[in-house]
Amino acid sequence: MVKPKTFSDQFTFIPVRPAHLEFFAFVFREDLPPIDEVIGNTMVDRLHYLPLGFALARLWPSGAVSIHAYFGQWLKQYPKDVLRGLKGTIDELRAMGIKDIHAVADENVEGSVTLVKWFKGEKTAQWVEGQGWYYKINLDRSPI
Repeated sequence: MVKPKTFSDQFTFIPVRPAHLEFFAFVFREDLPPIDEVIGNTMVDRLHYLPLGFALARLWPSGAVSIHAYFGQWLKQYPKDVLRGLKGTIDELRAMGIKDIHAVADENVEGSVTLVKWFKGEKTAQWVEGQGWYYKINLDRSPI
């Protein structure tokens, strides 16, 4: 009997690279952010290092921080492993002294609402047209 492949057999997380930002732009239908405004990890397949998911924080010149995460089907299939990869980005923000981040629970992106809820995001009164509610996440209160 063949043993099913584990997450670590198939995937890994690596620091975000400029080429990964094209995947980000495609998923979120946004312009590419400058690489010097982004920190985070990209989930890649171990064989070809193709990006399959990511947890990125965009550090805006204004001082605001927005979090962007996408893992598609892998979030449902390997939730603990995906959250472990996401935690690396969050811990990096905490180490920088950042306590509050912002996120849109984009209803068009699978798992987006679920991730914001897991972070204990607080829904604001702001709706982003064509996407979803705007949330504020306090990293001191987040279990991730």
